[in-house]
Amino acid sequence: MNMKLTILAFITIAAMSVINPANAGYYMSANKLLSLCKSDSVADQNVCVGYVLGVTDAAQMLDSETNMRRYCLSKNVTSSQLEKTAVTYMNDNSQQLDKPASYYVLLSLRQAFPCN
Repeated sequence: MNMKLTILAFITIAAMSVINPANAGYYMSANKLLSLCKSDSVADQNVCVGYVLGVTDAAQMLDSETNMRRYCLSKNVTSSQLEKTAVTYMNDNSQQLDKPASYYVLLSLRQAFPCN
């Protein structure tokens, strides 16, 4: 399973470097991520899931380095659940997607998976 996630992350990074050059000071806008997630294209959907997983992994690594807990995931949360969480949050806040996509992914995780 970890090998599949590693391959997906690698493909996502490679795809993002080709499809989306730096945009307004960050690499992926929330509007762009939402459009990828809603796309009928399997490739776009894979980029969406890979991006959400990358943000999730990076935040978890940063949390472990700084002893902070931004959100708390159970061990059985799937990549599909993480992607749906981000998409739902962005859909519910579609009038204000003016920040980087990573910002909204983190906000969605905090809301859906609070530490309490």
